[in-house]
Amino acid sequence: TNKSHITFFNRCDAAIDFLLSYFKKLGASRVLIPDSGGWFSYQKLPLKHGLKIVSIKTQDSFIDLSDLQNHIQKNDIILINAYGGYFVREPLEEIYVLCKEKDAFFINDACAVIGTSDALIGDFMVCSTRYDKPLAVGFGGFLATTNPIAELSHSPIDLSRMSDYFEKLQAAISTLQEKRESYQKMRMQILQDLSSLNILHRDAIGINVNIAYANPEEKGVILEYCKTHNLDAIACPNYIKVMKTALSIEVKRIKFKNSENYKKPYANTEDS
Repeated sequence: TNKSHITFFNRCDAAIDFLLSYFKKLGASRVLIPDSGGWFSYQKLPLKHGLKIVSIKTQDSFIDLSDLQNHIQKNDIILINAYGGYFVREPLEEIYVLCKEKDAFFINDACAVIGTSDALIGDFMVCSTRYDKPLAVGFGGFLATTNPIAELSHSPIDLSRMSDYFEKLQAAISTLQEKRESYQKMRMQILQDLSSLNILHRDAIGINVNIAYANPEEKGVILEYCKTHNLDAIACPNYIKVMKTALSIEVKRIKFKNSENYKKPYANTEDS
């Protein structure tokens, strides 16, 4: 993370929840989130704190910078999944600079980018270490900050739920780069094999592969490919993926040593 202040929570949502409460005390009243490609809690946690949600336009989960510029105000909280839907890298540098210019708070949800330079962007970074993630041990998450936060004098993680959490996390970290290479190898193979289909943001940096389809035949081709290669596919429209008729091929769920692979079904899941 390139940050010296790390706080561990039971899950990443708890870290986001803390930051929303913390920023509200500093004057925040609104949370700007993408209209697709985010995470379920983006649409729920702000309401818990009485924060107004402002939806920012995306193009198939890719942030529309001009729309963000039109909406952002001082003390706004910008909550962004660094890889929208896990398949398209967001313009993180531009977003961070804009937040600095507008005196807004930027939360880099780096679950998808941990282990890359994209996880270093911003002063507040959150990451899950639960399941189906690059850094997954089946439990926990953390908040990394450039400066210390006085309210966080200790990590609230409940280690009774996983007594060997840090040992498992160390093992997952040790093979993280190899795992990311496996993601890219698989992703590139899918892009090549299904190149004739309508792959969304095919030239983007990402992990998953999202493919829009126009008819049952195209859908069948994708699902048969996933079945043959033991890959999961999630049906869209789905807020955490893309809001159009498509299938998200879940490369991030591939099995890998030192990384738990819990298949917790999301809404509209089709495990092929």
